[in-house]
Parts: sequence; structure tokens; C-alpha cells
Amino acid sequence: MATARLPAWFSRLAILATGLGVLTGGTALAAYPDKPIRVVVPFNAGSGSDNVARKLTGMVGEARGWTFIVDNRPGASGTIGARAAAEAPADGYTLFYTGNTTHGANSALFKQLPYDPVADFDPIIRVGVFPLVLLTRPTLEVASVTELTEHMRSAATPLTFAEGSAGPRVAAERFLHEADVPATHVPYKSSPQALADLIGGHVDFTFLDTVAAMPMIQNNTLRPLALTSRQPIERLPGVKTMDELGFPGFEVQNWSALFVPDGTPADIVQTLHEAFASAISSADWQAFVSQLGAYADLLTPEQTAEWVASEIKQYQEVLARAGVVPE
Repeated sequence: MATARLPAWFSRLAILATGLGVLTGGTALAAYPDKPIRVVVPFNAGSGSDNVARKLTGMVGEARGWTFIVDNRPGASGTIGARAAAEAPADGYTLFYTGNTTHGANSALFKQLPYDPVADFDPIIRVGVFPLVLLTRPTLEVASVTELTEHMRSAATPLTFAEGSAGPRVAAERFLHEADVPATHVPYKSSPQALADLIGGHVDFTFLDTVAAMPMIQNNTLRPLALTSRQPIERLPGVKTMDELGFPGFEVQNWSALFVPDGTPADIVQTLHEAFASAISSADWQAFVSQLGAYADLLTPEQTAEWVASEIKQYQEVLARAGVVPE
């Protein structure tokens, strides 16, 4: 019985398809993305994180012709959004925009999490770093970190520090430990509440992100004594870093990054990295983050993974030393 012969055009098409498969590493990268990309944000619409995520994805979308849909999943210290992103298909069509809450603090605050910040996610890129600034109440007569520590040592009763989120708590506890000075922790449900009581003179000092602190600094309501970043920022000329002021390696700050579910094909991760790196390195993005009192430098996915690991370690070590017991 004779074997049926395939048409010549069919053979040529098969060879072409095989070649395309080799060139794209066996994925559908040549067509990626061919539908909207969901971006899970574990905070409310209109929040600072949400605004930054929408700004960045808007820039990439305009430059590449891609469509992004922001999916806000707030609640439970970001764990709701983190779990939703971790459980999504690892196909490049779900991104997770998050930062030091889900991928730093939560590891030190909770015994069990519904996600693993390391095992469940592959990093794309760090988006931005938002330094904290050490602020004192208006009536506290200190003009430098040295004067503050001297006052803390000589005060009849311990000074008080306000804290409305984990980042400022870690910064304050690390400062107290390294300066070897006492202070009383006063917790708040949110940073705006802590800021209001600092302005009102009910507490003595706090660490607060530059985005929230900048208006109070500019109108001379609060005095900035130091930055917690590894580098100064343009919006606060003359304000030195804690590292420069005698606290070597002191670096505690808010930050944001983009992730995909673990197992996303490497070529898709690289495509996403290149697209967002191009936006982050642009003059428009650098000007945008500078206005927020922040900065953005380019990290590879591997460097971003190392950053996350170091942040988790710092939160766990500092908060454990401060006596914080995971719930």
C-alpha cells in the first residue's frame, strides 16, 4: 500500500514552524504578549503604591503597545494580593507589584503566610526606593542626630518614638540598638496618625517615608535629621544619610518591585525586565521618582532576588531583637 505524500507547501510550513520554535526557546514569545497583562497590587486604588504602579505600567504600555489592567487586592497586610498573584498561572500574564510589606516585614510579623515571598515568586526588577527620614517634634530642641542621641541619654524619662508601619519600626529599633540609647515605642494604626501626633508634640521622633514627610519638611513644620538610604536625595539637599553620620551600612527604606509567579518562562521574564528597565532608566521616570523624594537604579532579576533576601533577613533580625513575636 502506497504511503500518501504530503504537499510540498506543508513540508515547508512545518520546517518554518520548527525553526521559529528554536528561535523562541520553545515558547510563544514571538507573540507575547497577545492579550492584556494583569498587575496585582495588594493595596487600595488611589494609594501611593497604586499610583506608582499605574504610572509605570502606563509608560511601558505606551512605549510597547501593551495593555495592562491593574487589579487591586488590598487587605491583611498585603497577603490577599500576594496569594492571588502566587496562585496565578505562570504564563507572564500576571505581574505582582509590591514591596517591603509582603516581601520583608510579613516574614517577621506572621508565623504562617499563605504565600512564600521567595519560593512563590520570580523577580523582574526593583522599581524604586523610597527612603525614610528621621524627624523630631517641632519643640524638641535638637538639630542633629548627635544632639538627639545625647538628649536621649541625659533625659530623665525615655523619649518616645511613633511608628505606623513596619519599615519605620525597623529603622527606629535599629537606630536605638546601634546608638545604644533608650526610647519608648508608641504604635499607631497608620503612618498619618503617627505623623499627626508628632506634629502635635505628643511623641518625640519618628522615621517616615519621604513621600509623606516632604510637605511637612518644606513648610518647616518638622526638622529632618537624617536619611536612611545609602545615598542622599535631590529633594533634601544637605540632609545626610545615617551611614554618613556614623551608622555604617544603615539602610532601611520602603521599596517596590515587580514579580511574576514562580515558574514563568525565563524568556518572558527577560522580555518583561527589558521593557520595565527601559522605562525606569528614562528621564521621565527618574524625574517622577525624584519628585517623590525617591530614587530608582537598575537591578537585574538576580540582584532583585538578593535584595529581597537581604530585606527579609533584616526585618527578622531587627524585630526579633526588639522582642516582636510573630502572630
